Amino acid sequence: MHAEKLGHWLGIIANFSVLVGVYFLVLEIRAGEESNSIGIQQAYTSNSIQISTLRMSDEFASILEKGDLGQELSSIEKRKLDGLIDIHLAQVNFMRRLYQRGIATEEEFIAGGFVLKRLAQNLAVREQILLRNDRAQQFALEENGIERFIQEFNGSK
Repeated sequence: MHAEKLGHWLGIIANFSVLVGVYFLVLEIRAGEESNSIGIQQAYTSNSIQISTLRMSDEFASILEKGDLGQELSSIEKRKLDGLIDIHLAQVNFMRRLYQRGIATEEEFIAGGFVLKRLAQNLAVREQILLRNDRAQQFALEENGIERFIQEFNGSK
């Protein structure tokens, strides 16, 4: 009888210990998610600053100005502009992948595409984006291209 009572109490203590362990595990997961979110925001911000610095350089400013004026770009200027577009598309695709994995919010994804959309208002940039794939055109040129992608993605779940 005494051993039976002791076994009962040991079972209760063991079950309680499991519950406490699960509680601490949940706390650790939440802390990890918050840390991931902060790291993602820092990486995105750092990339955005580097992209903005590149765009503001004299070299790219003159290329973008020629594009705004509708002037013909040299083949070298087109290649440089292509590189700048690649960087912007990589940033948007980074946010797309984070959104698809449930890490970035819709608002973060949409904001990530804002700079690309603004850049695509430049005639030379628009011309280069029209040579890209459908997804790049959707994100850069369509009025609500990213929002449409979000709706399609959420509808396919």
